[in-house]
Amino acid sequence: LGYDCCFSGSCSPSVQDNCEAHAPCKVLQQGGSNHPVNLFEESLCSAKHIALPSGYIECESQCSDFMCCFDDSDTSCPDSTAQLCNKRKACEVLKFAGLMFVDDACAVDSVSEGDGRSFCDAICSQASCCFDSTRGDESSCYQDRQSFCDQFKACNV
Repeated sequence: LGYDCCFSGSCSPSVQDNCEAHAPCKVLQQGGSNHPVNLFEESLCSAKHIALPSGYIECESQCSDFMCCFDDSDTSCPDSTAQLCNKRKACEVLKFAGLMFVDDACAVDSVSEGDGRSFCDAICSQASCCFDSTRGDESSCYQDRQSFCDQFKACNV
C-alpha cells in the first residue's frame, strides 16, 4: 500500500487516516531542504570528473553537507546527515583530491582565469575554518588542526 498520496492530498479516506504516521517519509519524495537524496550522482565524484575544475565544483556542491562523514576530528554529523553517510561514500574523494589540486588551483594566475576562483574556493571549503578571519582566533580550528590546515596554505590568497 503506497502512501505517496499523503503528500499530494489525493488519498482515499481510509488511507488518509494513516498519513500522519508517514509524514517523516515526505523528505524522500521531495529530497528534503538540506539533503536532496534522490539527486546524488556518484559519477560526479569520479577521478576523471573531478580532475576538471567544473567537475570538482559539481562534486563539491553535492557533497558539501556530507564531508563530516569523512572527518577524522572529534566532530560528527547531525543525525539527519549521518543517516545518509553510507550513500555518499563517493564524496570521500574530495578529502584527498583537494590536497592534490590546491597549490595549482589557488595560484594567483589560476584564480584570475575563468572558473579558477570557484575551483579554488571549492577545494578550500573543507579547510574554511583554518583561514576564516570573521570567526576570530577563538573559533578558528587552526590551533586544533594545524597540520591539516598547513596543507591548505594556498587557500589563503
